[in-house]
Amino acid sequence: MQLVMLAAGMGKRFGGCKPLAPVGSDGDALIDITASDALRAGFDGITVITGPKTGPAIRYHISRCWRGKIDVSFAHQEVPLGTAHAIVCAEKELKDKGPFGIVNGDDIYGADALAKLKEHLNTSDSNCLVAFSLSNTIITDAPVTRGICLVGDDGALRSITERKQVSRINKDEYISKDGLVPSVLDPDVPVSMNLWGFQPGMLDYLAAAVERGLASNNGTEEILLPDVVGDMLGGGVAETFKVLTGRGRCIGVTHATDLEIVSNMLQAMIGAGDRPGSLW
Repeated sequence: MQLVMLAAGMGKRFGGCKPLAPVGSDGDALIDITASDALRAGFDGITVITGPKTGPAIRYHISRCWRGKIDVSFAHQEVPLGTAHAIVCAEKELKDKGPFGIVNGDDIYGADALAKLKEHLNTSDSNCLVAFSLSNTIITDAPVTRGICLVGDDGALRSITERKQVSRINKDEYISKDGLVPSVLDPDVPVSMNLWGFQPGMLDYLAAAVERGLASNNGTEEILLPDVVGDMLGGGVAETFKVLTGRGRCIGVTHATDLEIVSNMLQAMIGAGDRPGSLW
């Protein structure tokens, strides 16, 4: 089973190539840690989607650091037109290979969450999203964007609402200053961090959605996975997205100042026995 890693972003807020940010005890990059977790979770290989600006550096790093550890293939996204478009760019690598998972190249989800994703795809014919509680995705007081999930009593995703300018104001208080309501957010509300599991049929739907989106905006706006899924949920498309609960924290880098914090959190996890001390 393939895991697709989204690593074609420009890293404008970060000021560099986030997937290669060194956060591990031995200088391991963010993508190294996720690849190691994917291997422990039982994934067979990783398809890394890169862009023209940072792609050569990422490919070189992987060729040096992942050699012989896990099967790797690459896909190229020439123009940064969003995460849904990125998956379509990887269609050649994914076609006829069955269900596949999706991760961000600048987030660390943990082997447990990845194993839960893989188990669902192995045992169910529905798509899925591994969601984390809001409080377990915030590491500083700096504002971030989060996809707030509405989940039905049957555990299925009902909607995703992107909330911007989300920040922590006290230990357990979170607000969004994007003008939407409510402005105060429940710390336990499930949020999407782009940890998706898709059945093969999603490739055709994504391709059609991207084609429609590019035609309507003349290729000037990004086409994002949460927006495509949201349109499916609201448009009566007969697809189910089961929401699974991610255990523990999902940690990632948004700003350059996050690096030291993420590194310290990883060391604390190792010290607590929640993460192995070395990769692979």
